[in-house]
Amino acid sequence: MMNKHGALFHWIVFGVLASIGMFFIYTYGTGISQELKSPWQLGMVNLLYQSEVDLLQLDAQARGVGWETIALLAETGGFVGNSPCGQGKGVKMWNDGDQWCFPEIKKNAETLFWQKFGELNKHSFSPLTIDGSRISADGKTKTIKENVAYLREYTYSYAFNVNLGYSFDEYNQIFGEARKLIDSCRNQRDLPACFKKEKNERWFYGYACLSPQEPPTDRRIWTLCGKSPSDTVIQSVPLVYSLTLDFTPTLPFPVEEITVSFDQATKDYEISFHYDDTADGYILYYTTANVLNYEGRIENILLGTTELKSVKIDSLLACSSNKDVGKAYHCGNEVVYRFHDSEIYYFTVTAMVGKEESDVAEFVIG
Repeated sequence: MMNKHGALFHWIVFGVLASIGMFFIYTYGTGISQELKSPWQLGMVNLLYQSEVDLLQLDAQARGVGWETIALLAETGGFVGNSPCGQGKGVKMWNDGDQWCFPEIKKNAETLFWQKFGELNKHSFSPLTIDGSRISADGKTKTIKENVAYLREYTYSYAFNVNLGYSFDEYNQIFGEARKLIDSCRNQRDLPACFKKEKNERWFYGYACLSPQEPPTDRRIWTLCGKSPSDTVIQSVPLVYSLTLDFTPTLPFPVEEITVSFDQATKDYEISFHYDDTADGYILYYTTANVLNYEGRIENILLGTTELKSVKIDSLLACSSNKDVGKAYHCGNEVVYRFHDSEIYYFTVTAMVGKEESDVAEFVIG
């Protein structure tokens, strides 16, 4: 337990330290200036404030134009001008057969951004930098002045660097999905069924993803709508992509529904088969060999010494009730060819697309 002399010494030490502290406070102060700021200092603070407001307004303008650029590019298939592949129903095409015409997204985004931002302003900035979800550009230095009582001026870099919450790199995923759809479905006869099977849940036929249409069976150049893979929303509106794809087949489809009738009076055969609007022409084959069960490549058929004859059908005439021998006619959904010969033959037809010939689907007896 502390005795009385120890307690007294303790309070003496405390008093000395307190006295020294009070001496320094009253002599040198607390270090916190109590002086009022001069008009010059307050003016500089005001200039700094004005510059920050100016830069905030620039950022807001750049962000708004950036969002507008995102939406407009998606609406036009990523193009600013025309697509080298053409356009379908007003929407730029990404392919024309085997030729792909993917847009240069970042280049087109910069072009469209400056068109919306203002061409006059464009020349005051460096080229637009697109890095992930951020866009930026450096401008010239800007100086603001104030000459009230004292001359004050403040110089700052007039530049913007904003986050759009979206990356144009998303197009790479869209490009890949478009290629997959073309590669999987272009050479399928039932294109709508293939499209429904191969597409993911974000792809739809038509212009509007919210009200998709049933894919058509009578044409193969389709305008499609795709929802943003990142579920991007631009000013409360979900981002969707519009584009046109050409599903024209590069390989011919096998010819189906071949029928043959024989006119005993004229000794004429009439061969009919399903019309294919993707075919450039047809080849009619006939032989006396029994090949009813053959399917596959025509060049692989084994006939021994029996001859396989053929007739090329390169053009079709309008349907007529009086059909000439050696002529082919387009009658509704059928092609009808008249052939004169009294011998019994086995017939088949193949389709041609360019230099490519389809497989044999079936032989029928006359």
